[in-house]
Amino acid sequence: MNHLPASQVASFQCLQPFVGAVLAVTVLGEHVNKYDLGGLGIVVGLLMVTSSSSARTNEPQRVAHK
Repeated sequence: MNHLPASQVASFQCLQPFVGAVLAVTVLGEHVNKYDLGGLGIVVGLLMVTSSSSARTNEPQRVAHK
């Protein structure tokens, strides 16, 4: 994680509970309930953020200096 941008590290951290829930259903045979479906909101939000940020990668980054 030292070599990745902070946005990717944050995405991985947000996806860990979702991946854990998917693995619990597939490997352990857990049942999906209404609270587990909230993970879909996380995935959709991350997809929206990453798609909008990848569209802006061609723009030069401006940093304000004080």
